[in-house]
Amino acid sequence: MRLLSIMACQNARIGIEQNSFPFVISQSLTAEFPDIKFVDVTDDFVSLRMIKDPDEIECITQAANICDVGQAAVLKHARVGITELELFSLIRSEIESIPGTRLPLYG
Repeated sequence: MRLLSIMACQNARIGIEQNSFPFVISQSLTAEFPDIKFVDVTDDFVSLRMIKDPDEIECITQAANICDVGQAAVLKHARVGITELELFSLIRSEIESIPGTRLPLYG
């Protein structure tokens, strides 16, 4: 919110994807800046996402390769008596050996 104040955006039009914009953020911004207008740009983003450029295809390929490593690690390490956290740690270790850095993992 501070950024919007600094940028003098108190009555800005902000493009959002209606189905994925958190309601709590919308409420918070509207309470602080009642003149902000949210514009649904979902259709514009959908059409932009349809066409993949070479960099995006490379990222998708790398992500799929990392997923393959994770699936193989599950098969390699899953066994009777191992805890979920132990298994997760082993899988994460193998996944992160590919890029050589921590990765955000959701599940």
